[in-house]
Amino acid sequence: MPLYLLSLLIVSIITNNLLSFDFLKYLLLIQNILPNALSNDFFPIVWSLSIEEFFYLFFPIIILIVNKKDLLKFLIYFILLILFLKIFITLFFDLDFLRKGTFIRFDSIIVGFLARYFYKNLSIFVNSALCFLLLFFYVIGSDFVISNTENYSVKYFFVIYLQILSLLILFFFIKIDEISNFSFLKNFFSLISKQTYSVYLFHIIFIYMLYDLDISMLYKFCVYIFLLFTSSTFIFYFFEKPILDKRPKLT
Repeated sequence: MPLYLLSLLIVSIITNNLLSFDFLKYLLLIQNILPNALSNDFFPIVWSLSIEEFFYLFFPIIILIVNKKDLLKFLIYFILLILFLKIFITLFFDLDFLRKGTFIRFDSIIVGFLARYFYKNLSIFVNSALCFLLLFFYVIGSDFVISNTENYSVKYFFVIYLQILSLLILFFFIKIDEISNFSFLKNFFSLISKQTYSVYLFHIIFIYMLYDLDISMLYKFCVYIFLLFTSSTFIFYFFEKPILDKRPKLT
């Protein structure tokens, strides 16, 4: 959260939204609880962070209430309930809220939680085949989806399709990591993984900064990548890591 507050402060200053009503909604992470809740969506990428924070707030309560033996069954029923509710939501709200709505996207995290139970039983061959098959249909069907964004059935199933595809891609990289012996690649990906949170929060700042500059797109891209990599490395080692090191360690 400290890094989020820092990024929110910088973005709100750049976009002239500091201490606005929308700033307060972002500060409390309630900007996507209801559809069209923002007058100015100046920090659009943090919709997923809102989902995570509220899920981590409510999930421990669920664990305490639900019997451990019934937890798996309860989560499956909960996913089905959300999928059922989304049918009605697609009739009244646009695709953006179906993708970003805080509470109606709890199913995406629960699916990841449930996947932990089953991914070891999925062979890398089957996973890879399914992954590339869904990617193939995604590429050839993208025009159809774009031209039918007002069709509620297309909106509904496309979001579910993306959830399944994302899960299979995640499985694919996990399987590759398990069988890979390339230490260089593992070290490189380990470095990148340490930077992902700062990249997630700060990349939009550099987009805002570079967007109106009168330079070539290629030059913009190179400067963007350089700033993103150097800043995320600096942020991790001098901001995130010191905070993480101060956390209580469980023994």
